[in-house]
Amino acid sequence: MRHIRPIVWIAGLILLALSFVSWAHPLRVVALEFSFAEDLTAIGIHPVGIADDGRANQLINAVRKFPYQSVGSRAQPNIEAIASLKPDLIIADRDRHQLIKDQLNAIAPTLLLSSKRTNYSQSLKVAKRIAQAVGKKAIMEKRIAQQHHYFASLKFQLRRCQHQRILFVISRGRTLYAHAADSFVGSIFEQLGFISAATGFSNSQPSRQINIEQLLWINPDIIVLGKYGRFALSQIWKHDPLWNALKAVKDHHVYSVQASIWSRGRGILSAEQIAKQLTAKLAGECS
Repeated sequence: MRHIRPIVWIAGLILLALSFVSWAHPLRVVALEFSFAEDLTAIGIHPVGIADDGRANQLINAVRKFPYQSVGSRAQPNIEAIASLKPDLIIADRDRHQLIKDQLNAIAPTLLLSSKRTNYSQSLKVAKRIAQAVGKKAIMEKRIAQQHHYFASLKFQLRRCQHQRILFVISRGRTLYAHAADSFVGSIFEQLGFISAATGFSNSQPSRQINIEQLLWINPDIIVLGKYGRFALSQIWKHDPLWNALKAVKDHHVYSVQASIWSRGRGILSAEQIAKQLTAKLAGECS
């Protein structure tokens, strides 16, 4: 009996320690924004639930290749679906989910962070905060250092184009939305050495819709086009004299990209994919 008691006592300590580790470093995490899911995936944590708007194909491949449960849309997450996953941690968007934070906290500790209006440097601060919450701070710092090194190599490849003004535009039919210099994509352009074309508005403004006259006023050297819908912007506007007067159109410097990743990603993995795709598009012009 004297030998059994120490064994029971040690076993109790081990169980207590395991319980503490589980509490200190959450294993079951629900991400209510694409960028949060990306940042978790980048450090080896695969969310059990993601607010994917019911369309998994909007997520970056590295995230969606691991099984997860959809918990509804980012704008209106499904509280019951989240609760059913019994998460240890919920990561929610400060802008979108402020009003339901008490409901989320009743399910699991909830971390409110920014995503919707972040630029690249702000997104890295968010990524570090997420990594700290799941006990992967050192891994994230190493991952970010690798990304900086990768961006530096891409910047060198693109050095011949870095004096040019570049603009990211989203097309929904004949409706245009331009991304400001202080947006996520605009700040990645600057990381790669480009000049983000001045739009006259900031990323904090709720609407960034522009018309063809405003686009001509901005008149960037390079247009990166993310389209939604069946037709490319060049097909829609090809007979419009204002479209054809754009410098980027005349110089054949309009490049199409996947709209969902470029406009909705805002995480560490999307940043790399955006930079990689841009470099591939411009390789012939800039290398």
